Amino acid sequence: MGNDYSYGNILLEIVKKDDLYDIIDGQQRITTLVIFMRAMINVLIEKGVQCNPPTKEMVKYFIIDNGNQKLQTVTSDSACFDALIIQNKGTYTAASKSQTNIKDAKSFFTTELRKLDPQDLDKLVDIVMDATVNRMEMNGKMESALMFELQNNRGKDLTNLEKLKSFFMYQTYVHSGQAEIPGNINSVYSYFTSIYTNLYNLGAIDEDSLLRYHCFAYLPVAFGYRNLNDLIQEFKKASDKIKWIKDFSYELDQTFANIKALINSKDIYLKKLKDYDIPPFAYAFIIKGLNLFGYDKQKMGQLYQLMEAVTFRVKVIGSRADFNSRMSDLIRGFNGDVDQLKIDMAVKLNGTPYWSDAVLKQRLEGYMYQHGMLSPILWEYESSLGPKGYVAQKGLIPDESIEHISPQTPTDPNEKIASGYDVDANNKYSKDFQEKYLNCIGNLMLISRSQNSVVGNRKFSEKLTSYNTCKLLNQQQEISSFVKNTLPEWKVIEIEARRDKIVAFCMKRWTI
Repeated sequence: MGNDYSYGNILLEIVKKDDLYDIIDGQQRITTLVIFMRAMINVLIEKGVQCNPPTKEMVKYFIIDNGNQKLQTVTSDSACFDALIIQNKGTYTAASKSQTNIKDAKSFFTTELRKLDPQDLDKLVDIVMDATVNRMEMNGKMESALMFELQNNRGKDLTNLEKLKSFFMYQTYVHSGQAEIPGNINSVYSYFTSIYTNLYNLGAIDEDSLLRYHCFAYLPVAFGYRNLNDLIQEFKKASDKIKWIKDFSYELDQTFANIKALINSKDIYLKKLKDYDIPPFAYAFIIKGLNLFGYDKQKMGQLYQLMEAVTFRVKVIGSRADFNSRMSDLIRGFNGDVDQLKIDMAVKLNGTPYWSDAVLKQRLEGYMYQHGMLSPILWEYESSLGPKGYVAQKGLIPDESIEHISPQTPTDPNEKIASGYDVDANNKYSKDFQEKYLNCIGNLMLISRSQNSVVGNRKFSEKLTSYNTCKLLNQQQEISSFVKNTLPEWKVIEIEARRDKIVAFCMKRWTI
């Protein structure tokens, strides 16, 4: 039939002709189909719908026939797949992202199929049974690798990791002696099997990004790496190309395995780094550190702390200058000595007009309202005001907001700024005050949105009373310490004093 649904091309490696195959390309489509049919069979039985073929025949065709399981997943998912799809259990406690995907897919298909009328269910069964597939059978991994390099039928381009696997498999075939081909092909294939197994447990980190970060860490071009062609150029320089492929595949496998430490680690600086959104350069140093240190918490903790401090600087300054390229010599020279890396990093950053201590301090002293790092800074500052070991964090106050202690200019031109602030005879802020002080960090404070709406544009004495009654945040109660006059005022001198204290705290807290 011309309008039959097509599954596309399925690339198979023959294990036993007409009996057992490994799926080289098409794993996700076939797995999804089997899960879909398990849900379909369940709903048909539940609704009492009679189809052709009967549900018993569907089970034999798609699920299991005389104890012969039609599809086996990777080992890490086999228990989940067997319980939910083969044995048709109602529940299973997922232990990985891929297992959760299996569980969610069955649930989704079941929910959606239950909404359909018997006639529509019958039509869907017909579509599945009449669908076409182009099945290609290959003899062994070598032949499969050569075909996979040229073939992909998932409706989207190969990922860079898939392209790299295919390139390595092909080059291994080309550069191996005849007797060494099977062993070398299997070696590379095994590394990438391990890589893809670990990939399912990496959360939001996608495979191509992690490959890119790995290349930053290990290729001579370091942060000059742009695409796979850069990697291929390095490969071409190798005198022993098989060794180069195996070494790179091994290191990449280690990276994918070790990066799970980012998910499981409870390190406080790593948590903050995640909150900032870990930048590419930090991933590269962490990847190299994990491969050097393994799971040494102390050494990795030192590296996390350094990366958090450097990331803070980059985020606060926000220069358009390319930061990554300036890190290339440091990542190439990093051999595990974090203390030396700190020294080299400080020299590197202070030797540029973009990322120095002076530039950081200048940025912190300037306009900070609506800056993405303002909230993290004020929460860290809040922690510093409490007793030793006190950690303040989001959630301590409901519906977090940023308060202008000296209030923003009223939107209503007829509304005057209340008393106690640095205004002129016309009750207006000067241009200098608006540019230098109104939105600087000395005039900005964490507060709940409800309290912010209450204090709003009130005179400073009333705001101060509200601050002093707040028992949640130390920084509100601290405002009184900056007020020197009997008549409470919040003017340039008070704002400067608080600004300088917070900036000094930042320069010490995030020192390199």
